[in-house]
Amino acid sequence: MVTDQEVKLLFKLVNGEKRARSTAAAKAGMSENTARKYQRGQTAE
Repeated sequence: MVTDQEVKLLFKLVNGEKRARSTAAAKAGMSENTARKYQRGQTAE
């Protein structure tokens, strides 16, 4: 399960620091596939 804090960190890294999705996902503690779902606006269950 992904927490709100992890999602916020993901978006901060991708949008603010211009990190690659794979790097941002690893730093946020989630898989790249889960990060992709959140970026598309879907919820990962």
